[in-house]
Amino acid sequence: MVSSKSTLNAAQGVIPQHRHGNARVMAILAVGAAVVAERGFDAATMAEIASRAKSPIGSPYRFFPSKEILANALI
Repeated sequence: MVSSKSTLNAAQGVIPQHRHGNARVMAILAVGAAVVAERGFDAATMAEIASRAKSPIGSPYRFFPSKEILANALI
């Protein structure tokens, strides 16, 4: 579900329109890039990305509904 404070981009997931949300997305992307670089795409998990980003497991899914969408945003 997309809140009125976010927009949906099919290629990149949810893009927040507030500074705090943007900072969280940037942190998730940075950690996601590190996890994928270390483990490879197949071995990377959203749970590990959330843990390393120090956010609840639902946070990455809020912005990136799947690992594939997160990877597309990284590309």
